[in-house]
Amino acid sequence: MSNPDINEITELSQALLYTLTFGFCMYKTNKFNYFDREWKHTKLFYISVIVQTFIRMTSFSLLAFAIPKNDRDLSYISVMRSVPDTLFYINYLLLAYQTMNIFYHSHINNNVRVTFLLHFTRPKFRKARKIIWLLIIAWLGTMGLIYALLITNKIENEFIDTGFTIVNLLSGTFVLLFLMYLHAKYSETPFKSQQDRQNLKILSGVLMIWTMGRYFKGFLGILVLNPKSIIAIFIYKNSSEIGKVIFSICLSLISEILCFYVVLDPSFINIFIYQDQANMKKGDIFSELSPLTPLNETVNLKSTIIDSCEVEILEPYKKRPKGFGEIFTANLKGRKILYRKLSFPRVSGYKLEDIKLEIEDMVRQNFSGLVTFHGAVIDLPEISLIISEMPKSLYKHLHEDKAIISLKDKNTLIQNICRLVKRLHGLGLYHGHLSSHNIMLKEGNKPLISDLGFEKLKEYAGIVLNYTNKNSWSSPEVLFETGSTVLKAKPSDDIYSIGIIIWEIITGNIPFEEVDEKDLREMVVSKGLTPKIAVYFPKDLVKVLKMCWAPIEKRAGIDYVYEKVIKMKLVVD
Repeated sequence: MSNPDINEITELSQALLYTLTFGFCMYKTNKFNYFDREWKHTKLFYISVIVQTFIRMTSFSLLAFAIPKNDRDLSYISVMRSVPDTLFYINYLLLAYQTMNIFYHSHINNNVRVTFLLHFTRPKFRKARKIIWLLIIAWLGTMGLIYALLITNKIENEFIDTGFTIVNLLSGTFVLLFLMYLHAKYSETPFKSQQDRQNLKILSGVLMIWTMGRYFKGFLGILVLNPKSIIAIFIYKNSSEIGKVIFSICLSLISEILCFYVVLDPSFINIFIYQDQANMKKGDIFSELSPLTPLNETVNLKSTIIDSCEVEILEPYKKRPKGFGEIFTANLKGRKILYRKLSFPRVSGYKLEDIKLEIEDMVRQNFSGLVTFHGAVIDLPEISLIISEMPKSLYKHLHEDKAIISLKDKNTLIQNICRLVKRLHGLGLYHGHLSSHNIMLKEGNKPLISDLGFEKLKEYAGIVLNYTNKNSWSSPEVLFETGSTVLKAKPSDDIYSIGIIIWEIITGNIPFEEVDEKDLREMVVSKGLTPKIAVYFPKDLVKVLKMCWAPIEKRAGIDYVYEKVIKMKLVVD
């Protein structure tokens, strides 16, 4: 069989391979409607991948079925062959940008000054996008000029192959060094959550596969360009015909199709879509507590920042002394919501950037078991948070309604609250000021947790609006700290608060009701005061409470508390 016949077989095989790849891409990108607003720009990456596979499929199909053999060395055919490679580097650039974004997002709560990253990632998305677009335009402009020179016969076809070989090696080296720099920069910085750790691990692995693909193609390019190399001899001389076909297919599989496969894997795509949409398909361990719903169960909002004209305020809901703003019932696009308004005298630009980051993060943290947060209205100097309409609080149920709860129902309620906190801690999320005020009870006394996060917003409200979230449920460590708000929540703070809440549910009493507010800090921190354990408390319950209120170095973790309350039976001696 002659060489042209081998070329036909190769091109036909490649056309079939990329047809299957294109179909796979179209099938796997059917989740575009579920993309998280934070990552909607990731659609551009996937669109570029689809376009690249389509052009590659079309090119090989035309070569196999439509273009005469004698025309395959023409310059416009070389352009057609290389356009997908040009698009691949755009995809590579977008993927590197996503990795940079994930690095910053994963550690956003740690108050680390990363001046280099701040130029590229949140909160300066506009600047980052401009840089990305400038690089893409520069690359397209350069390649457009090269193609024009090729078509006008100013340069030879080999120039394209040599150029891509150099770009493969240089781009792979640059991305590899940049990835090593990011890992070194954050090596001692904790993650926001285990999920963020896993997301970063997945994305870094994908970027490494793309980088190894660039190196593989680059080194093979060098060998092919050298006529004395083993690879060149294998391709052009004395090799079996089937060997040439296999080599061509393996090159495409390793350098491109493998790269497409890993970014179309569900574990990668799910980083950028609504996580509870994915959980709806997988099942959720919390389904017994709260039915899983889409991330924005009320309104499909285009942005975390909502225009004030979209909100119709109805009437005051409640206002607590030193509370976190005023709460109103309101309508948002036909749905009833709660509108928490904080009226500041002023908000600096620097502080506003921090608050916007917290708003974006809290929208991402929505899952069943938390009161749903939908976004915010920023109408400076007012900042208003929009959350789902809440059921009554555990505090209201116990102390205002004076509800009578059976021991069996108390036991179930305690278990469900501990299960919720266990899930929060498993995600690396800590409340810091958990109390019966921010545990809401749905129908059947199923708990929801509210008031999670917004540490910086709450800190600013504490300074300017006299807000405080330190109270009788706060751990000694929280009460000991200066300031009126919890600055950095820790798991031990939640454990102490759980002990207070368990005691509160069992007794029906308000913790430390007899202690004056101004004396609370001294009594709890200095004198080690804890709620009185009644003689009728079961031994298992007493053990749990003592472990929750132990000094911080001996205090139990949530796994221990949950294990004990699951086995605990509230039987009166």
